[in-house]
Amino acid sequence: MSHSSVSQPEGKNIRFSQEGLAAFGFLATDFDCRHVPTSGSNVIRFETKGLFVEVNRSPGHDPSVYFLGINLGRLKGSQERPLDLIDLARHAKPEASLSDLEKEAACRNFPASTPEQTRLSLQKLANLFKTYAKVILKGGGPSMFDKMVTERKRWTAENAKRAHLEEVRMEAEAAFKKKDYAETAKLYESIRDDLLPSEFKKLKYAKKYLERPS
Repeated sequence: MSHSSVSQPEGKNIRFSQEGLAAFGFLATDFDCRHVPTSGSNVIRFETKGLFVEVNRSPGHDPSVYFLGINLGRLKGSQERPLDLIDLARHAKPEASLSDLEKEAACRNFPASTPEQTRLSLQKLANLFKTYAKVILKGGGPSMFDKMVTERKRWTAENAKRAHLEEVRMEAEAAFKKKDYAETAKLYESIRDDLLPSEFKKLKYAKKYLERPS
């Protein structure tokens, strides 16, 4: 086989690497990052000021369908998982809902199964990353990374609590409608500190009903 003849998977990997270096060239010119070669053909890595950036191309549930992702992490001194694009977007848009952030920054938005998809997704990903990572790359460094990890933990805890409250509220409302006041009281008591005024009234009614003489 001649040197110019390249197998399809290898050709795709070469194109990903070439297109990726072109799309993310701003990391070198604007943020003083240096490209670091890796052993993996589906990873492009940059390093700067105690941080690393990795652009990756990986298969989805269907191994023939590929998507792009990007991570920003500390080179040393942290066991925390790197920040992804959603983490960076959430820092820039703290009031945005998780669903809105996912519509813009989730990996599924960056398909890379064909050369044209890969090129377009790399450009889109690069533009978003430049916008959202500017603060940390411009001088925030490892200390800003630590701050953003703390924010991520807080957001994760808040989302988990919100989901739990929503689930309990739905179950309590269903129990109240069925006049299962014992279950209603039990469920509302479990989230007493977060009850809405209308829910507190239902809790009070359920407890009053249960206290009636048999």
